[in-house]
Amino acid sequence: MEPPVHAELIPIRMLNEFTYCPRLAYLEWVSGEWRENADTIEGRIQHRQVDKASGNLDAITAFRETFSARSVSMSSATLGISTKMDFVESHEGTVTPIEYKKGTCPATGPYLPEQVQVAAQALILRDNGYHVTEGAIFYFGSRTRLSVPLTDRLISITLQTIEDLKKTAQSDTPPPVLIDSPKCPRCSLVGICLPDETHLLQETSSLTTRPRRLIPSLPSGVPVYLTQPGTFVG
Repeated sequence: MEPPVHAELIPIRMLNEFTYCPRLAYLEWVSGEWRENADTIEGRIQHRQVDKASGNLDAITAFRETFSARSVSMSSATLGISTKMDFVESHEGTVTPIEYKKGTCPATGPYLPEQVQVAAQALILRDNGYHVTEGAIFYFGSRTRLSVPLTDRLISITLQTIEDLKKTAQSDTPPPVLIDSPKCPRCSLVGICLPDETHLLQETSSLTTRPRRLIPSLPSGVPVYLTQPGTFVG
């Protein structure tokens, strides 16, 4: 079987997914899998306003004026990536991409997948001739904005992520599943990825592997389990 060939530009959302879970990025971008869940629907609803295009970066004359634009599509053939930025603002010659995220601001700052996504947007802007020193993330839940400085380390991580995803996309098999990861239960593709089932099948011997204990949610008062034939609740 010939491995898939993906010559098209990588949507930078896939860089976020790949940093979070390489298998998820492969299933979505290479295999074309997609399923909705509560999290994806909530995110889509919250993005409705910023998805309405307004403004135009071309209107920034010699970078002299303060300007903003919403839902800006841009790409870089050099980097091999493309994006639709939620919001872009310009002030005194410096342009800043702003990514909108559902939920609240993490106490420790933006997670790495989000930093990589914003850094990739900044690199696309740079490649198109704009002066960029940082990106930013706005969290709908807490109504807070955090800066993401475009450091040498973050640039290096982002460029390496692009290369790693390109290589992974050429494989005819997806990356391995995550093992007992808290990321899996709320993933919209968990029913397609099947991490526990896949891991079980990959085990060489069921005698050496203890089954993972699953404890169902049991709120006070419900449910009631009746296991004896003839049992009834009066």
